[in-house]
Amino acid sequence: MTRLVLIVCAAIAVVGAAQPAMGAYWGSKDSPLEGGGGGQGYGNFYDNRGIYAANSSHRRDSNGGGGIYVETQFYFYYDGGSGQGYQAGGRAQTERTGSRDWQYKTVTRNLHPKGTSARGVIRVCEDRNWAPDGCSEKSTRTFRY
Repeated sequence: MTRLVLIVCAAIAVVGAAQPAMGAYWGSKDSPLEGGGGGQGYGNFYDNRGIYAANSSHRRDSNGGGGIYVETQFYFYYDGGSGQGYQAGGRAQTERTGSRDWQYKTVTRNLHPKGTSARGVIRVCEDRNWAPDGCSEKSTRTFRY
């Protein structure tokens, strides 16, 4: 009986450890972020296995134009020498798409080893020649690690 209880407890511990951390969703398929020129996107900013800050996104061009992408600015909370605060951790963009179908892509940055939380500032944009890109309002999502 004692051995059975230990096996069950060990199985519960393994199953519990395998579950991913909760994410911070932004937008949805029914209510996406909308950028200039018909760009739409939604996704999840999350802790990927305690190694990466990840932003998985779906994006599309709802009117069939071109050059729709999702941009993520990463920040990590740690002491950057001038005190605790969010420090810039790089920027990543998905590939451009002109598809009317949802396109999936994940961008990542390594979690800062001294950090305690990650923040993503996310927007959906459309490339524009000879003008600033048309972008959605920024969506800011945060998780602790």
